[in-house]
Amino acid sequence: MEERNKAKMERITENNNIWKYAKPSFRPFAPPFKGLSTNQGRITNPKDIADTLANHYEQHFSTPQHDVLNQTHQQAADVFNNLAYLPTIPLTQIKYEEVLQEWKKMLPKKSSDSTGTSAFILKKLPIEYLTTITILFNKCASNGAFFDAGKIAKTICLSKDGLYPTENKLRPISLLPNLAKWFERIIHNRIIQWCHDHNIAVDEQSGFTKGRRLQTRILSIVENLRLTVAACNRPALTIFVDFLSAFDRMWYPALIKNLKELEMPLDLLKWIHSWLRNRYLYISYGEANSRIIKMNVGAPQGSVLAATLFKLHIHFLPSLLAEFNTHLFADDLAIVIPGSLEKRFSMNIDEIEKRAEVVMGKLAKFAQDTLLAINVNKTKALLAYTSRRNLAGAYS
Repeated sequence: MEERNKAKMERITENNNIWKYAKPSFRPFAPPFKGLSTNQGRITNPKDIADTLANHYEQHFSTPQHDVLNQTHQQAADVFNNLAYLPTIPLTQIKYEEVLQEWKKMLPKKSSDSTGTSAFILKKLPIEYLTTITILFNKCASNGAFFDAGKIAKTICLSKDGLYPTENKLRPISLLPNLAKWFERIIHNRIIQWCHDHNIAVDEQSGFTKGRRLQTRILSIVENLRLTVAACNRPALTIFVDFLSAFDRMWYPALIKNLKELEMPLDLLKWIHSWLRNRYLYISYGEANSRIIKMNVGAPQGSVLAATLFKLHIHFLPSLLAEFNTHLFADDLAIVIPGSLEKRFSMNIDEIEKRAEVVMGKLAKFAQDTLLAINVNKTKALLAYTSRRNLAGAYS
């Protein structure tokens, strides 16, 4: 055993490939929680847990109160409300090949959705049934709207803090009707194609985008810092920004306003408007289900469209911070503020502090205009620099 472990360590040292051995041992896992911790004690009855969480999420997904004196808020509200008065616009007819492609890509998961069906059941359908599914989807496309039965989500919660978490230490996952998700993926492909055709992307964004992974963004940040602090008089401040419940707090009028400014085709814009409105969910815990509550903000986590819409929701953020180096991965933001090469270290520190105040002011304005709050407790700053002693050691 000792010789085998020694040989393994030698292979890791030679190839620098620790993940080959670590991956089978470290797996993502969210343990099931046994109850809720509240001010009155622990709740363990399944029905009480479901009802308590329903009360919590009803407040969590309540309608955000925008500022009528804020011009940006009023413009967004007007765009959103005016779109509701437009007649529905039929989508381009769905081809059988699109339905077949998404059916083949569907993972045969056995978890049941709000209608009691599962992806596993849909994967067992005879292929001849896909023609009927295509006709059904085309009726929905002709209406130019998302059907109401697909907007009710069965929501389960995963613990982020042990077996007895508090209400705010849970991650809600929506089990949407699988048939509705099938239809949604087809329209999502069209939205992605529109983004590709019109270059609706930013170089600073990774995640939610094909070919742009977490590793890409990490390497970009590291290289950005390495080049900045190569000179010992040139520090760099990195601010890691965390948005508070980003997906859950996506304000619909601000999103629709962004999509309109990006000149999204009116048929897709109207369809997304329909997809967002009048969504509902209920909490499922064990065998117990809560009452049905309404979502007035945010997109369901579990929807493939939610991630793309959030990316478009913050599309203009990098341009707002164009004078700084920004890095986005999904809903995480890193801002690098470099010092000047021609200034002394002490002067750079003073300058960076002033520029950091400008950054936070612009972020505050963005958060206010989009009603997307910043989690101050999880927003951190890191000052990187090279000391003269380290620099001397590197060239000795």
